[in-house]
Amino acid sequence: MYQANFYNQLSTSVSLDKQIKKVEEFRTKRSEILISEYYINKSRSKWVSVGFLLERKYTPVMKLGGYKYNQHIVFNEDQWISFLNNQGVMLSFIYSNSYGWRPMQGDGYEIHFIFMGDSRVIKITQDGGNELYLAGDTINELVNLVNLVKYRFDMLKFQEFSKYYNTIVSGVSLQNGDLIKNIYDVITPNPNSANVCCVLELLQFYPDCVIEDVETFACNEFVKSIIKK
Repeated sequence: MYQANFYNQLSTSVSLDKQIKKVEEFRTKRSEILISEYYINKSRSKWVSVGFLLERKYTPVMKLGGYKYNQHIVFNEDQWISFLNNQGVMLSFIYSNSYGWRPMQGDGYEIHFIFMGDSRVIKITQDGGNELYLAGDTINELVNLVNLVKYRFDMLKFQEFSKYYNTIVSGVSLQNGDLIKNIYDVITPNPNSANVCCVLELLQFYPDCVIEDVETFACNEFVKSIIKK
């Protein structure tokens, strides 16, 4: 069994705290997302995307992104709704002639009203140094895409991929043999499934993440067994 093989790799001299730390390291290493992207400016340098974020346990999120590594703002559903509630304020700033606009604190993000020469720009910041600048036409296009983004997000919620994926992870952790092959064997009898498609994308582009997920599950089970003792 994969769990047994994983347990055998763990040194009995390693403390429980280090085992728990290993689990947490697995959880924080990823930043990729399975996405549908929609461009929100003419140069296609900014976009809004919807998909499953690996580092948030494959839950669906909305993401405003740009080409630089720190140009992305990630929203869960409640944060996205909170952000959209401020669209009127942002557009008022873009088209007004007034000054003295103060930053607005949102749920996990902050909106800044910036002047760049004669242009007015919205700057969105988030913990970790992430930031994104949005011009007026970009915000207008984002507003035009709100219904599409919501529909796509609702589809992902209904899909319940995280639940499906966790079932596969726990199942293959009990099997012998090649881990990736075992996953292919499990999902092959289920064609025409959106969840199967997502697993195939993970196996194709992020196989190391899949292996880490199984190891994390096995490590968690190992920690639980120690605590029970």
